[in-house]
Amino acid sequence: MRKKAAAVTALVALVMPLALAGCGTGALYGKDKQETSASAPGPQAGAESPQIPAGPIPEGLEEFYNQPVEWKDCGPAAQCTDIQVPLDYAQPEGKTITVAMKKRVASGKKIGTLFVNPGGPGGSGIEMVDGINAFFSDKVLAAYDVVGFDPRGVGKSTPVKCLSDAELDRVLTASYPDDDPETPQKLDADLQTLSKGCDAQSGELLPYVGTNQAARDLDVMRALTGEEQLTYVGYSYGTLLGTQYMEYYPQNVGRMILDGAVDPSLGIQEMSVEQTAAFETVFRRFMADCLTREDCPFHGTVDEGIAQMQELLARAQTQPYEGEPGRPVNEGQVMTGLVTTMYDPDYWPIARTAFGAMQKHNDASTFQLMSDLTVGRKPDGSYDNSSEANFAINCADYPAVTEAELAAGVEKAKDFPILGAMYVGSDSCKFWSYHPDAVPGPFTGKGAPPVVVVGTRYDPATPYQWSENLAKALESAVLVTYEGDGHTAYNPDNQCIAAPLDKYLLEGTVPQDGLTCPAQ
Repeated sequence: MRKKAAAVTALVALVMPLALAGCGTGALYGKDKQETSASAPGPQAGAESPQIPAGPIPEGLEEFYNQPVEWKDCGPAAQCTDIQVPLDYAQPEGKTITVAMKKRVASGKKIGTLFVNPGGPGGSGIEMVDGINAFFSDKVLAAYDVVGFDPRGVGKSTPVKCLSDAELDRVLTASYPDDDPETPQKLDADLQTLSKGCDAQSGELLPYVGTNQAARDLDVMRALTGEEQLTYVGYSYGTLLGTQYMEYYPQNVGRMILDGAVDPSLGIQEMSVEQTAAFETVFRRFMADCLTREDCPFHGTVDEGIAQMQELLARAQTQPYEGEPGRPVNEGQVMTGLVTTMYDPDYWPIARTAFGAMQKHNDASTFQLMSDLTVGRKPDGSYDNSSEANFAINCADYPAVTEAELAAGVEKAKDFPILGAMYVGSDSCKFWSYHPDAVPGPFTGKGAPPVVVVGTRYDPATPYQWSENLAKALESAVLVTYEGDGHTAYNPDNQCIAAPLDKYLLEGTVPQDGLTCPAQ
């Protein structure tokens, strides 16, 4: 049996590494003419998003909504500030924590403030602002101050901290052989190391890093920028933050785009199964494309190519590949790096090159680099806190996994030959000291103005059906579909998607419900 590789990292990760996004423009590239599906327009199609008076300041939170804010220059056309928010909104008179914000100042006549979140959980909105040209057109950047923020628990905000860099190196790159009778004990020991480290260093913060608290922070930030309504673009996990906000503050929603949606009605095991199925589909699409390329290291049919790929992956079970000096590459790192290259078809050539190097030179350093970028490992061996925050926020958002759910996951993993053993049928939160009682949703956003949900047909990280489900659940949502590959679709190089969404942000014109753009 193949190894259960990197099982400790098998929480649902929904952010494309920003270091990679900065090299391109996210998921999609090229230009095409706009096309629409034949479906009938929704009731809001072509309508302008109405302006609804903002709700009152929640009782007991006046000092947070009225706190002084001092923006300081922190780079070209950029300003930064920190604000204070309650650790627990149920006890606003108690302890406070810091939320860090960064603003890219509008380059033209400002019409408002656009808040952004790149995903994760654990992704940095501050880092997103540093590469914001990859996400939005010049017209949008001229019209809006763009504000990114590190959600509570992340980065420059009050951060979750769990382990030393050496401990993270060991835990985040571990592999667990299925045929080793001690694997369950070794896996549990690493999960206990993680949970105990988080409790020891961040125990007071951990129960309050969930999306339900972060959504309340977002409303404080909205008010402190002087905006009556929130204008917001959330990618991937950022869609969960947006829909949670929409549920709490429908009267405060302005224009909102939710790209690569998370279905808030699902539990963590259901998400793992559906996400793994989507990745398996994209692996096959990658292989079909690879077999048409001269530099493809595989040959034959798609099934034969997949079998050859699995042979390369299996070699690391007994003999790690070469990586950077002093860092051999095990199966867990190869799998994490491979998964990362599936987020965007523009990264598929990286995967082809990496497999070729593994095949010819026993060299997996490319996948090691991709893995490092994904888990937040820097070239000097230190880590940012994105992986620790990812654990903490997911464990704060989702209830404990039952034994029945785990058993069903183990059985379902058999359907997924590449990723099943890695992503399905394990519970990374099993030793966590807290769990919520229920999943975040479902949400309806009743009373909010029209919002836009964007789904990509072959999105590996947030399967297309999640966007469909969210658009159906939200009473005022319209669905825009990109019929291509990649994780998320809204960026300036995909004009079929970008043109109507830019118009929505700039003019308030809601896209046609059912708008469909072809692959490019």
